[in-house]
Amino acid sequence: MLIARAPMRISFGGGGTDLEAYYAKYGGLVISTAINKYFYAVITTDESDDLQVISADYRSLFRHSPYNDLFWDGDLALPKAILHHFGIRRGINLFVASEVPPGTGLGSSSAAAVTMVRAISTLVEQPMSKQQVAELASYIEIGKMGMPIGKQDQYASAFGGLNKITFTSEGVTVEPLQIDLDVRKTLERRLMLFFTGSSRESTSILKHQRKSTQDRDESVLQALHNIKQVAVDVQFCLERGDLDEFARLYCHEEVQDTVTVALEERGLKRMNFHFDQQGATVLLNVANFNNLWVAPYAEPQLQTP
Repeated sequence: MLIARAPMRISFGGGGTDLEAYYAKYGGLVISTAINKYFYAVITTDESDDLQVISADYRSLFRHSPYNDLFWDGDLALPKAILHHFGIRRGINLFVASEVPPGTGLGSSSAAAVTMVRAISTLVEQPMSKQQVAELASYIEIGKMGMPIGKQDQYASAFGGLNKITFTSEGVTVEPLQIDLDVRKTLERRLMLFFTGSSRESTSILKHQRKSTQDRDESVLQALHNIKQVAVDVQFCLERGDLDEFARLYCHEEVQDTVTVALEERGLKRMNFHFDQQGATVLLNVANFNNLWVAPYAEPQLQTP
């Protein structure tokens, strides 16, 4: 039995600049961190001619005979495409499951791709570096399956940690952010994640963004330039330990306007919530194409008697 897992991620800035339509010309930059929610893959082998895939998330089962072609479609398209890439047609039982529902905006699809690439490459004794795993997962999702997504999720999941990820036409570079341990612990304590109870596929949104970028839509391009600058500013705040400024920057009106402008043709709206509770400033940042709220907040100042 072989068991593998890879983490989900949350992004602090730069999302959208990791699509090739943008970064190939302008360069992309994302600040993101892996979180302790994982996608799992369990593989067992047998002597049968069948190939079986079971997904706990989609409650789906797929059995394949080696005498038929393996097509990647339906809810289990991703594991089928990965098995096809490695030339596996029989003798495998693959069980996959996630700690979060699909479509929650945490990069679960790419975490799934990274997990299965790592697991199956290990099974077939094909050693791969983190960079190779991330790049192959990206190729399968984007190149093989034609998904209109970027590369940040695959790299965030494959590398783990809190990173600056740079995208150019020459390749992808991952650099861990140099943050003091105390700042890192405080950041973790001051981030809150809320599940809205719903899920949504981001494919149509990203497809629209890719087309608008390719068509040189000035409003969308400017929005993406602004989003990239936010990533630069977020990195600066984190590295100097200014988490109050990070919270304000992350939830600032101008930051959200860039998302609104980029997506306003889709009729998507954003919601900002600001409330004070016992002296703590809490800023909830929501775009309704994401289904988890990430809320950095400023802690109350302790009052001594």
